[in-house]
Amino acid sequence: MNGSGENRYNKGFEKISKKLKLLYPCACCGENSYNKKEVHHIDENKKNSKIENLIVLCRECHALVHFKKQTIPEVNYKNNSIIVKISNDHDYIKKGSKVDIIQINSKTALEYRKQNVKAWIKPGPCNFYIGMIIDDSLRGVLGFQNPDYAEYDLLLKADTANSSEKYSTELLLYLLKTKKCKDLLEKKFNRDIHNVYSTCFSKHCEISRYRKFGKKIKSVETKDGFNVLYLFEIGSIKTIKEAVSLFFQKHKDL
Repeated sequence: MNGSGENRYNKGFEKISKKLKLLYPCACCGENSYNKKEVHHIDENKKNSKIENLIVLCRECHALVHFKKQTIPEVNYKNNSIIVKISNDHDYIKKGSKVDIIQINSKTALEYRKQNVKAWIKPGPCNFYIGMIIDDSLRGVLGFQNPDYAEYDLLLKADTANSSEKYSTELLLYLLKTKKCKDLLEKKFNRDIHNVYSTCFSKHCEISRYRKFGKKIKSVETKDGFNVLYLFEIGSIKTIKEAVSLFFQKHKDL
């Protein structure tokens, strides 16, 4: 169990490993099944089992980390949080940028949203948040909530990006359609999810940022505007790399 020689874990690792796996999901994908989780030494020194050197990963993400195909977020288990840097650099994406999506905690998501939503929107809590990470910085947030009405798979309650960063919301919506986003949601909500719905209030009968990515189901006029319902089919883009490629194909000015 503890290995031998250079591969031997230090005393106490087994105990702290069990505790972390009980308390925390995979820091990369959100997997929360105890039997699918492992504890990784960030500096790859198995004798350094200080809590700040440990991170919970599922087996799949653990393997990807060792093969250098998966970056891992900064974590602070002492403060019960996954930490991502919120950047104020407006040159947010260029060809060659590292782009990923990961589960983030509500505190970080709400902090980002408060900095970037329009003044008349009051950010509220969601059941689950996914962050758009570009070159190790948080550049967008997707928030999801279980619906109160059974006919909808899942509600998209937040799609927030910095409006001063050119086309940032569009890149976020490309990532919403990826298989990785679908996998993150299905692990979190423990069911098959094929569609995500957004219910919006707008002064217009269509939501301009959704036209390309979603299907308008209905638009109901009210005294002050319209209640609009959109459907997004998720999982249609196989990889993050493909989503980024589609984004740059459309926006050759970046």
